[in-house]
Amino acid sequence: MSLLEAVRITKSYPEGDGILNVLKGVDLQIKERETIAITGESGCGKSTLLHLLGLLDSPDSGDIVYKGAKVAFNQKRVAEFRNRNIGFIFQFHYLLDDFTVVENIAIPMFISSGNWTKSRGEAKKLLERINLKQRSKYYPNQLSGGEQQRVAILRALINKPEIILADEPTGNLDPKNSEEVISLMSELNDEAGCSLVIVTHNQEIADRMGKRYILKDGFLEDVSLS
Repeated sequence: MSLLEAVRITKSYPEGDGILNVLKGVDLQIKERETIAITGESGCGKSTLLHLLGLLDSPDSGDIVYKGAKVAFNQKRVAEFRNRNIGFIFQFHYLLDDFTVVENIAIPMFISSGNWTKSRGEAKKLLERINLKQRSKYYPNQLSGGEQQRVAILRALINKPEIILADEPTGNLDPKNSEEVISLMSELNDEAGCSLVIVTHNQEIADRMGKRYILKDGFLEDVSLS
């Protein structure tokens, strides 16, 4: 059984006097501990698909299935589901400027547990794991781009989600930081035992994933063996 599955997903948007059909019936199965890369041209719908998988948006038709059961898009339940089961890493880190590094990492756990002391403690452990404990009281604008993205990765992992969804996580980084961030993501993901889905333009990153798909003309094609 798949952990998370997209079944005949469609999504369209108004465009001028017409409709832009972005996804035309996408099927995707994500299994436990699986690593997946999704590539494709800019504007083909990769981020749209990732947002649908992460329940940040709802499809026009089709289903998102979690462990064999269709997900109902009830706003409160979906928010709780995302917090417990899915971690997000975006191209732009979206750290909160008025919170310290350790506070930014701790927020998802605090939302789910209501225990600020425990959440900060777990955040500090994660910072120690990647040798960034000395930055725990810094604010995001005091960090380098690579450090900011590392903090975003820890924030995504603190609740031990079953799935990490990453949208161009190295898009704003130089080659050296890109390599370090992807290596960290792969290492921590392997330790956590969660599934990883990455949307990327970087073929080297895609080649490091267990499965590779290309999104083209509204459909996913498995190119893992090509």
